[in-house]
Amino acid sequence: MVLCWFLRNFFSLTAWILIALIYGIFQARFFGSITTFIQDETDIKFSGRIFGLTFLFFDGIQPLGDFIFGFFVSSWQRWTYVILGICLAIFFSILLY
Repeated sequence: MVLCWFLRNFFSLTAWILIALIYGIFQARFFGSITTFIQDETDIKFSGRIFGLTFLFFDGIQPLGDFIFGFFVSSWQRWTYVILGICLAIFFSILLY
């Protein structure tokens, strides 16, 4: 009974908005640092090329991410965001440390 109440309240709209906010903070912190690092370490005449390659890498890897994420959704079902969120929080915590 308590587990059903927890799951019903945990997967509410408020919880999803909170999860998205926390994920956005982690993502902004990580990718903001990467962009600043690239700007500091790259000669100005190569910045456009480096940023082009960086964004091409992130866009080019997306189909692989869709395939993997689709696999996780079918096996983990409603726990997908929880499990991946925990993995991301651990990974970003290690990177920030």
